[in-house]
Amino acid sequence: IKMSKSQKGVWSVTVPLKPGYYTYKFYIDGKWVPDPDVEAKVADGKGGWATPLAAYSKKSDYVPVRFSLHRPEADDVRVTGSWNDWDPEGIRMAKDESGLWSITIPLKPGTHYYKFYIDGKWVADPDEPEKAVSDGKGGYMTKFVLRPRKKRKGITVKTTAEEEHGFSGLLDYNRVDGLFLGLRMSDTRNVFPMPRFKLEGGYAYKRKRWLYSFEVEQPLLPPFKLSVGGSICDKTESYDRELISDFENLFVASFLKQDYMDYFDLRGVAGFVTLRPFKSHTLRLTYSEDEYRPLETRAHSALFFRKDRDFRPNPRNSIQICTDPLTGRQICPKIDIHALTLFYELDTRREPVETPTKGTWLRFSTEWSRTGWGSDYTYERYAADLRRYFMISPDQQISFRVKAGLLDISSHCPTCAISECCPESQYFFLKQFAVGGIGTLPGYGYKQFQGTHMVLANFEYVYSLGDQTGIVFFSDAGDAAGAVPRAQWDQDDIWDDMKIKVDAGVAF
Repeated sequence: IKMSKSQKGVWSVTVPLKPGYYTYKFYIDGKWVPDPDVEAKVADGKGGWATPLAAYSKKSDYVPVRFSLHRPEADDVRVTGSWNDWDPEGIRMAKDESGLWSITIPLKPGTHYYKFYIDGKWVADPDEPEKAVSDGKGGYMTKFVLRPRKKRKGITVKTTAEEEHGFSGLLDYNRVDGLFLGLRMSDTRNVFPMPRFKLEGGYAYKRKRWLYSFEVEQPLLPPFKLSVGGSICDKTESYDRELISDFENLFVASFLKQDYMDYFDLRGVAGFVTLRPFKSHTLRLTYSEDEYRPLETRAHSALFFRKDRDFRPNPRNSIQICTDPLTGRQICPKIDIHALTLFYELDTRREPVETPTKGTWLRFSTEWSRTGWGSDYTYERYAADLRRYFMISPDQQISFRVKAGLLDISSHCPTCAISECCPESQYFFLKQFAVGGIGTLPGYGYKQFQGTHMVLANFEYVYSLGDQTGIVFFSDAGDAAGAVPRAQWDQDDIWDDMKIKVDAGVAF
């Protein structure tokens, strides 16, 4: 196919292609050669090389699959599999400056098998030992099941996602909002220099209130290594989203009338600077000015079953009970928190991140707030969370987690209060730590232990019986204690009162 030359010396041609996998060459001054600007290569069957090309569309059944292997010391890495009848030459992958070899190939949904060629030797994926199966020839290959691509349109659970583009509907149900219906418009792709943003809005029927949130992040250095951004919101929020997913909580609230999150009304603005110096590392500095308001349980029936059961009350503390004895008005109908937060994250988990089999997830945050900044409290809060995942064989996985936190607060009485309400009343303050129940200590009541300091350790062993079935053994230990002010508790108490329980279960 003859190409045309532009005034800048660029040769080009547009060729319509159906979704699929192709190879091509350029004819340059009498010689056929692979694309010199693309490192990935594939044998042409005639002793030479061609350039692979993945073509797919949003309407096709093909799904782009990215194969990658981090081997900085390797000189030649290729991939071959069941989709190309185990081509003995394989497809040569491209190597970036960090030593990561990768290539994207469009495949149809279904079960696939593949191997990597690493400097002269065909092997199963060394980073996916749990997916290794016999190749029938005394060796191993890697198996994976490719599911159809998710459609962008339709209703989704109100949650977050790593990369999104376009519109989607939002659906949620909880005990303070009742039914929530909304719309999300977002573009969180890493396309420099375009900003990433997410806009959500909807109506909470039991609160009879429109809610929204908007966040934007503008990269300054590609690809988002340095960026600045900001956010504004008026929404129902919870600090418990790491305990249970939005979809799981929606399911149990709708069908079983059990809500495992505690909620509050959050209205505020924030600005941040984010640095991503290396792959998997994120450092963010945020300044926020927020208003916190307590919410009460408004939904009194499940959508489907157990409609005669009551939801667990949403914690409100006694903020709206304390009144001024002279005027009779409520004291502190809201709490103002103006804070500076430094956050660091290391995330090397293998996908899917919801159920990782390998990698490390480390998060550390420090938060400072001062009454001199306009906040109702002066405090310092420190939290660290380390999780590690290991595959000890294709059928066995172990994981552990260690979490610790400390809250140093000068007084439990906010600046908006009056002496008649302190110290008897516990004001609405959401920065304490809690341990117990789902996500922390399953053998105890939900948030049974609360306080200004906490430690938690979780260990889990999984023996797989199939793709969706396994035997799980787990052990958890932890405690949260301490009242404010800090002088009222002893740091050694947390070890003396450690709660330990061991259980076993079967997961399907």
